[in-house]
Formats: sequence, C-alpha cells, structure tokens
Amino acid sequence: MSSRDYLFAFSIVVRDREFPITFYPDGSSEWQDFTFQKRLTSEADTRDFVGALFGDAKSAQRHSDREHEFTVDAQLPEPLLQKIREAAAKFGADLLTIADEQELDSHLLPFFWSDVNHQLSEPLDPKA
Repeated sequence: MSSRDYLFAFSIVVRDREFPITFYPDGSSEWQDFTFQKRLTSEADTRDFVGALFGDAKSAQRHSDREHEFTVDAQLPEPLLQKIREAAAKFGADLLTIADEQELDSHLLPFFWSDVNHQLSEPLDPKA
C-alpha cells in the first residue's frame, strides 16, 4: 500500500469479501482484497506483520510485498472521484451518514465490477 497522502478511505463488501479502499486526490485508488488475503495468511505472514510493527526492516519489506499481492490499483473516472471528494468532505465535517455510505456503495459497486474484479488474484463470478 502507498504511504502517500490519501483523500479518503472506505470499505465495501462484495459477496462476503471485504475490500478496504484508499482513494487519492489524483483519482487513483487501491483496493485491498482483505478477505482473500486473510484466508491465505500463514504464521509467517503474522510474524512479518508483528516484526514490521516493531521496526524490523526485512519483516516490513516482506509484509509490504505480500500486501501488494492482494491490492489492485484503479484510476477513478472524474464523476466517481467527485462523489469520493464529497464523501471525504462530509466525513471530515463529521456529517457522513449511513445513507451517504449506501449511496457511495451504489456508485462504487459498478466500478468494482468493471475495473477492479478482473484484476483480482481470485476474481468473483459476476453471475453468481
């Protein structure tokens, strides 16, 4: 995952798989296939995560490499980026409601199917 400044972070669930998403001001986004990653996590992955937390550089690099295996980069179209900016502004003002989150889901889901799903290590079946 990137260490640069981000605009907004959000998460959606598609068919019982959770996707934390990081949105950036330039319209780029990172979609982490959290559920699939956790299903494949081993003890070594956990040790690397803990080692990274305590500053071990080799553990941090292995953990970062593993994170990238389960992360998809996607460029947002301008209309969707505008929706993200609006949600970020509401969130920053503590005004983001459940209805706002549901509306954002309704905009993100078609983008997931058109631009993200096919890039996943284990894509979801859109017909299921």
